[in-house]
Amino acid sequence: MKKLWVTEAGMSYDPVTKIYTDLESGKTYDAEKMEWVHPKKTKVPKVEKEGIIKTSTKRKKVEWFEAEETQLSSVYVSNLPKTITIDKFVKLMQKCGLLKECEKTEKPKVKLYTDNEGKFKGDGLAHYLAPESVDLALQILDEQDVEGNKIKVELAKFEMKGKFDKTKKKKGMNKREKIAAKKTKNKLLGWGGMGITTGSEDPKTKRARYEKVVVFSNCFTVDEVARDPTIILQVKDALRAACSGFGAPRKVNMFDGHPNGICSVAFNSAEDADRAIDGLDKRLLRGRTLSAKRWDGVTDYTIEETQAEIENRDSAWKDWLEDDDEEETDY
Repeated sequence: MKKLWVTEAGMSYDPVTKIYTDLESGKTYDAEKMEWVHPKKTKVPKVEKEGIIKTSTKRKKVEWFEAEETQLSSVYVSNLPKTITIDKFVKLMQKCGLLKECEKTEKPKVKLYTDNEGKFKGDGLAHYLAPESVDLALQILDEQDVEGNKIKVELAKFEMKGKFDKTKKKKGMNKREKIAAKKTKNKLLGWGGMGITTGSEDPKTKRARYEKVVVFSNCFTVDEVARDPTIILQVKDALRAACSGFGAPRKVNMFDGHPNGICSVAFNSAEDADRAIDGLDKRLLRGRTLSAKRWDGVTDYTIEETQAEIENRDSAWKDWLEDDDEEETDY
């Protein structure tokens, strides 16, 4: 039978665990083996507090995911003319909205693809600030003739090249890149949202009511309205959709007799109107280049029609209604 041997330093006894411990070596006495052994490291179970339910903390597997199309704000453009430059491409894409800025260079975030020899392949990529600009680009720029080429515009889809490697983390931004990113964020969230460069940036400054109204010219021609009265609805719907990317349009007016093709849009705030002016001036709508400016609060764009013009317009409406009735009876 083995004896319980201890060093001169003696031993201690824990009445709870009923374990003897040698004070010098730190060894514990194993009653079954009847010898001193090194203590094993055991995991101490966590005691759950009363009323608290333990939930699973298992992390999801890291993997790539595909973003919803409605959340994307980039377009892929193909069949571009080989003579196009970055500046020309930027000018073309800005017709439908403001472009994002590169964090490093603060220049519009666009790309023209080249082959291994550095020759332009004929396709490019543009990143917009707002998804609404993508919708406009798909409607307006797709199949537009650019220097003899009918370009193709579609929603950009990004695919992973190779296998996902979770060990390759995204490189953090340096100080300059952080400052540039902050500027972009201020443009999006501040009073100068959507890249606005006009208007007051002080929210305490009271703006005049007429500053909420934007006047658009070259939206239509009087002749096309006379030929097809449905143009009125088409123009108003297209303009409302274009303005919705800068703020909720409260009212859209069309002065269908005005020779300059005038329309006006009233927004809920002057800041929304500021954004619309910056975003839509010199942009395309139904294939026409718009001119956007703030209403001066005085000018009346209503055109007084002559009796002959009224009769011609009424006659055009009557003909259109009769044609519509005939189409319905054909079914």
